[in-house]
Amino acid sequence: MLNNIGIIGLGVMGKAIAQNIGNHGYTVSLYNKTYEKTALFIKQHPFFSGFEKLNDFVNSLEKPRKILLMVSANAVDYVLDQLLELVEKEDIIMDGGNSFYRDSERRMKQCAQKGIYFIGMGISGGEEGALHGPSLMPSSDHAAYVQVVSLLENIAAKNDEGDACVSYIGQGGSGHFVKMVHNGIEYADMQLISETYMALKKNNYNNAQIADIFETWNQGELFSYLITITIDILRFSDEEGEVLDRIKDVAHHKGTGAWSALSAIEYNEAVPSLIAALQARFISSKKKVNHAYDNDEQVDDSFIDDLKMSFYLSKVMIYHQGFELMKKVSDENNWGLDFTEIARIWQKGCIIQSAFLKKIISVYREGKTLLEDEKILQMIDHDQRNWRHAMQILIMKGVYAPVYLSSLTYYEGLSTCLGMNLIQAQRDYFGAHTYERIDKSGFYHTEWQRN
Repeated sequence: MLNNIGIIGLGVMGKAIAQNIGNHGYTVSLYNKTYEKTALFIKQHPFFSGFEKLNDFVNSLEKPRKILLMVSANAVDYVLDQLLELVEKEDIIMDGGNSFYRDSERRMKQCAQKGIYFIGMGISGGEEGALHGPSLMPSSDHAAYVQVVSLLENIAAKNDEGDACVSYIGQGGSGHFVKMVHNGIEYADMQLISETYMALKKNNYNNAQIADIFETWNQGELFSYLITITIDILRFSDEEGEVLDRIKDVAHHKGTGAWSALSAIEYNEAVPSLIAALQARFISSKKKVNHAYDNDEQVDDSFIDDLKMSFYLSKVMIYHQGFELMKKVSDENNWGLDFTEIARIWQKGCIIQSAFLKKIISVYREGKTLLEDEKILQMIDHDQRNWRHAMQILIMKGVYAPVYLSSLTYYEGLSTCLGMNLIQAQRDYFGAHTYERIDKSGFYHTEWQRN
């Protein structure tokens, strides 16, 4: 039975998850590159054991040892190299940082050469999630997972049915890959909310009114953690007034969204809404021109209803893209990802927790995708004109809405003719790349220039 665990790294997430583990009755040994940080934490939480030297830290742990790395992705190799000189066969090292999944696979092979288990584990939920219950996405040799599953189930968030939001994701780097796609979806979710906020701002709604609209949406199928915190942000004021209005119009990123985009390109999978959200952050850091278009035409109350429906359908496209990316990479790597289970463990603890995940669970449980669900397809057919009308208003109002628009055009691409016949003809014209015909099988070439 696992009673003892070591944690390396006492950043925000490391300290929070250490307290979570300690609160569940485990003895915890701590090590940080800067011992002063360890000493300060131990002073505040004396029931932990802190160590200045790495070898003393390793020797404090019961065998087979379980060590959780909570360090930045660029520090994992440095720490791992040191650890591998001290740990022993069948010890388990878990990486809980935001590592690139291929790095996790390389590290698994490195550890396996010495008989050490390596678990790449995506963790979502931020500081609050780490402290009170995160969503956990571990991948490894299954023999390693079974040795730590009781710990992970204890510290993970619990969904409405009381089930722990952790599951064995699969082999290789699948755990960190799923967390990476989670973050890509998160970028798009956040951008979609931001675009909605700006659409309402451009139509003369103030922060309090926008908060009220979001609160109404948050009562039903659009409920999400991200909308919940957005309502709090919109209503927050200090002695200088509304804080949101004093924040610079620039958003940063830490890399996982870019990894999702690059993986989609590598595997030839279309995720335009996820990429649009990432590019929006890039654009925000550029020098802005001061010639923004602003149309003062007033909209009627039906715009809010159309915008809500557009929000829901855009969310469908975002999640469809994310899950299709996971499916493509899972198939290519023989991971056998369980998408119902992935949606289930995202229900609580993580940043994208939402009521919408219940819809995803029900759809994938039936062996379908979101765009094969009859109710969603009926909604698109019934409300398509309203969806387009809402997007028309955003364009006419000069609202920067790349995720809204890429979500609509993504659906267009899946459901209408694209004109790719012309592109393929052009490729054949200048490069003799050949083309396929609709009336015959095989590949054909035409001498397009007539003498």
